[in-house]
Amino acid sequence: MGLELVLIIMALFIFSILTSKLLKLSWFDTKTISIETSIQNSTTAITLAPIIMGTAVGLPAIALPAAVYGVLMYVIALPVIALIRNKN
Repeated sequence: MGLELVLIIMALFIFSILTSKLLKLSWFDTKTISIETSIQNSTTAITLAPIIMGTAVGLPAIALPAAVYGVLMYVIALPVIALIRNKN
C-alpha cells in the first residue's frame, strides 16, 4: 500500500497541474488547485465513510485507507509545496 499510495498522490499532483495548464490558468491558480485537490480527497473520503456505512459513532474501517492517504499526502505535499512555492 505504501508505494502505490505515493504514486497515486504524485499522479494526482501532476494531473491537476497539467489540467490547470491545459485550461490556461495562472500559476497561482495551478498551485492552488493541485494542493487543494490532494488535500480534499482524503477529507471527503473520511467524511463520507460513516455516511455510506451508516455509522453513528466513530469511523468505520473503510475510512482507514483515506486516513492513511491523508497523513501520507501531507508528508509528500510539503516538499512539493516547497518546490513550487516561489516558482513563477
